[in-house]
Amino acid sequence: MSLYKQLWAAVLLVMSVSFIASFIVSSLSAKDYLEQQLQLKNIDNANILAVTLSNSDFDPVTTTLMLTSIANSSHLQLLQLHSPTGELLEEFNDNAAIEGVPIWLTQLISIHTEPVTTQITRGWKQAGTITVQSHSKFAYQALWDKTQTLMGYFALIALLTGVIGSFVISIISRPLAAVVDQAAAISRREFIHTPEPKTLEFQAIVRSMNQLSGDVRTMLEQESQQLAQWQQQSQTDTVTGLLNREAFIDKFSALLEHKDEQSAGVVVLVRIMNLAQLNRSHGRVMMDDFLTALANTLRTQDHNRCDRIIGRLNGSDFISVITSDDKVEQIAQRLHQHILQLSQQWKLAEYCDFPCATAHYFANDQYTDIMTKLDNALITAELAAANHIQHGDTVEPSAVSSRRNHWQQLLETAFTYNQFALEHFPLRGSNNQLIHYEAPARLILEDGQQLTAGQFLPWVSRMGWGHRLDLIVSELAIGWINDMQQDVGVNLSADLLSNKDYIVALHKQLQPYSNLDKLWLEIPEYAVYNQFEQFSLLCKLLKPLGCKIGIEHVGQEISRIGLLADLGIHFIKIDSQLIHQIDSNHANQIVVQGLCGIVHSIGLKAYAEGVTTEAEWSMLKGLGINGGTGKYFS
Repeated sequence: MSLYKQLWAAVLLVMSVSFIASFIVSSLSAKDYLEQQLQLKNIDNANILAVTLSNSDFDPVTTTLMLTSIANSSHLQLLQLHSPTGELLEEFNDNAAIEGVPIWLTQLISIHTEPVTTQITRGWKQAGTITVQSHSKFAYQALWDKTQTLMGYFALIALLTGVIGSFVISIISRPLAAVVDQAAAISRREFIHTPEPKTLEFQAIVRSMNQLSGDVRTMLEQESQQLAQWQQQSQTDTVTGLLNREAFIDKFSALLEHKDEQSAGVVVLVRIMNLAQLNRSHGRVMMDDFLTALANTLRTQDHNRCDRIIGRLNGSDFISVITSDDKVEQIAQRLHQHILQLSQQWKLAEYCDFPCATAHYFANDQYTDIMTKLDNALITAELAAANHIQHGDTVEPSAVSSRRNHWQQLLETAFTYNQFALEHFPLRGSNNQLIHYEAPARLILEDGQQLTAGQFLPWVSRMGWGHRLDLIVSELAIGWINDMQQDVGVNLSADLLSNKDYIVALHKQLQPYSNLDKLWLEIPEYAVYNQFEQFSLLCKLLKPLGCKIGIEHVGQEISRIGLLADLGIHFIKIDSQLIHQIDSNHANQIVVQGLCGIVHSIGLKAYAEGVTTEAEWSMLKGLGINGGTGKYFS
């Protein structure tokens, strides 16, 4: 029973008891008072009749008429006239039922008076007796009227009490609703924080649950930071913080194998000549500081690109993978120029050269083939003039992928005529059960050829049209759900979080549909943490619709996992760079296992991206992964 119903029940119970008590007390008091008044009326009526008959010499007919009139006008129940010898001369009885008064009242409360007898005299001689008893129906009517009035007052008071009590409860229970919401969130492992109410009892409860949420958040932050620290120690160079050789190979290889990621770009390899001699002549401490500055220079170039991969292959070789629509010469020249400027600032330009090699990469290229081209080009650059840039291939991007105007026209046509489709790949659980279908976007050309997401998404992003594609793929996914009645997951762009209006537009589009519990929406990890406030808004708007919200490509921001504790998202997908050959990579095994433990503690599912072999899948299941997607399941 709700609190409001309990309040009304209590009010009715209390008012009923109060009414019954008041009714009994007032009725008994009224009964005594009415009986006294009726008895006085009996005496007065008897005396008046006796005096009237004593001073009158009426014949029997006149006497009968007079007594009848008096009995009716005085509302008498009994009127008797006796002779001096006791003979009954006249008698009037009114035993009619009492009207307008419930029978239970007359049975419950008996109002009774004794008849009054008075002598009639003429002179000093007794002429007879008169007996009078007033009728009690008017006393009952007065008692019933009083009872109805009392009942009305109590009903009004009960109504006012209930209304006022409900209003007061609504005010008091507002914090209770927040307490209930917080308790429900904690049961779902969403550790939210609620403002403390003013009510002392609720305040203690909320303070305790806030403390619990804070403790869990602190624990998650500590564990995620420890895991991120371990990841950094195992996968990064200790001096520069860049990816070490093994981590770079894993990440770049995973990128090449994933056709729905950025499918083409440029690789730049830079070597610091005579690094060992510089360490001796200038000191290792100074040169380590220079290498750190060089790493920062590589990071800040094309700083708006989230998809670059930077690593230190050995002591003197630095490599950068960049997805860009610029020509390779422009990319290499821009990066090389910044490195030369840095060497001049550190006054090292006259002591060492920085030969540079470049090469293109495309989806499905082999890592070894690309590195072979780079190594050969770097040897050529070392033998050429100082600070020479050597291109490892003569391949330029195709006309479709290199000409911005062509891509702009192609995409405008695709958006105008909705030339997009979804391709479906299964995401399966640890027991091989189907969880949902991954649905990457495809662009359909006029000749029927389909371009993968990795081919056209970079251009969509550069045009700033990611939010338009988000609306289209969401609509396509809902149509597929309606037709197939199966769960489907779509990838939303980072562009969606760049503007609140884009999020509101997506919410408006999804709101009319009722089967959104089968729709899985994924946002890239870097976009989530770069636009965390906007991502929180996305969760707040779409969660009530039933959508399952998750983060894809997780692995670079492990230390910030604790921020997800109170968002109520449903899953994460671990980036394929951590999954690639995990069966033989002990460092990645530790990272994935720790990451699964952290997200499971806040109620999230952990899925693996880019599973390619049975050995990888077998290892992942042992590490706590809830499911996976990739070539192995296709």
